[in-house]
Amino acid sequence: MLDLLIQLDHKMFSLLNQGVANPVFDFVMPFITNQNNWILPILFGFAYLGWKDGKRGLFAIGILFATFIFTDVVCAQIIKPLVGRLRPSHDNLEGLRLLVGAGGQFGFVSNHAANSFAAAFVLGSFYKKIRVPLFVLATVIAFSRIYVGVHYPADIIVGALVGILFGGLVLKLFSQSPWKTYLEKDI
Repeated sequence: MLDLLIQLDHKMFSLLNQGVANPVFDFVMPFITNQNNWILPILFGFAYLGWKDGKRGLFAIGILFATFIFTDVVCAQIIKPLVGRLRPSHDNLEGLRLLVGAGGQFGFVSNHAANSFAAAFVLGSFYKKIRVPLFVLATVIAFSRIYVGVHYPADIIVGALVGILFGGLVLKLFSQSPWKTYLEKDI
């Protein structure tokens, strides 16, 4: 059964990495997948939240940071070494289109997917009006990881689920705190 799932994952990877290849995605996806390109927009977003929504915005940012730390540690330090699944870029796949650096040796689960879906879940819980665009952005970021050749679809799917789960757990912990009223208001 596991072999069948791995074969299916490889076929889906080939379809998404090679089958939908086009010059526009070849230009856009490496840009999207590069976390350094998100530093300024994220900083401006945090500044806006702090300015526009005051203590509630700062509370949302704090929960987001706590979630990122939890997600990064569990994904990168526990799951990846424990599972030990090679990235496509290290798996000697025929026809692989690698558009960025190969990344670390192990790819299961994707930290990019986990963090972007955690962010969509946490921020979407605070700001319901932008929930859908946040999840669309998280999906595009996750897809970019397959397109550029550094993750299999299963790495992305499980990473997204882990991000949502950890975002929910951190929100649940904070919803038991005296600051829970910040979760109840929407902009």
